[in-house]
Amino acid sequence: MGFHQVAPRTSFGSLLRSHRRRLGMSLETFARVVGRSHTDISRIESGQRKPPAALMAAWADALRLTDGQRDLFLAMAGLMHVPEELREIVRSSLRSEGVRLAREQRRKRHPASPADEMVTDA
Repeated sequence: MGFHQVAPRTSFGSLLRSHRRRLGMSLETFARVVGRSHTDISRIESGQRKPPAALMAAWADALRLTDGQRDLFLAMAGLMHVPEELREIVRSSLRSEGVRLAREQRRKRHPASPADEMVTDA
């Protein structure tokens, strides 16, 4: 799941759950790996509890995230600590950045030929 592949209303908890499941890791196993109780992880995944900001980089490592996935994971974890009234503004900014990064990645994979870059007056 890359930066651009996250639904606009995806919560941090569902993102965490998705990455954990991608690795085939149970709630209990992930909790053990990151040194938390499975109850804490469950509450974070369900949105009942905020993730511990200081531990998010270690959690991203445990989830073996790519650079883009890691950036989004850390940004969304940080978003949980932003006052509710500002969250939509930050979410919108993250979506815009995700779109920009997706376009940049597509351009790197499929560079335009010189003919594609020519502008013609019709």
